[in-house]
Amino acid sequence: MDTPTSDEEVQGTSDAPSDGQKKDTPSTTRAPSIIVGTVAAVVVALSVFYLLRPEPLLVQGEVDATRLDIAARVDGRVKEIPVERGQNVPAGAVLCKDR
Repeated sequence: MDTPTSDEEVQGTSDAPSDGQKKDTPSTTRAPSIIVGTVAAVVVALSVFYLLRPEPLLVQGEVDATRLDIAARVDGRVKEIPVERGQNVPAGAVLCKDR
């Protein structure tokens, strides 16, 4: 068995770096793997969320009514109706104007 006989040999065979650099600790070597694992978990969670959520209900068709009841939120009289019967109107269009 080889055993060092002097203090110089003991210091020369130590595991610590001799040029003053700090040895990597386990927490600093784990940081990149923790970051990669977290990013991978977020990607998987978002993928599952977007793949499993229900699609919005889209209904397309035509409606025919013989009677239409319109109630105003305030009292007043109708001055003008700028749309014609059977005309297609976009959402938010003005259907009647008051005085």
